[in-house]
Amino acid sequence: MKLKKLILKNLAKLKWIKKIIKLYLIYLINDKKVNIEIDIKNV
Repeated sequence: MKLKKLILKNLAKLKWIKKIIKLYLIYLINDKKVNIEIDIKNV
């Protein structure tokens, strides 16, 4: 029973880590888009 709880806790952590990575990637992509738009305006 204890082991099952530990596994579930770790799975929950993994889900969170995946969510954070996904959000971070989206943020990076959007950040690059913004930089590209600024570069185009500067040219």
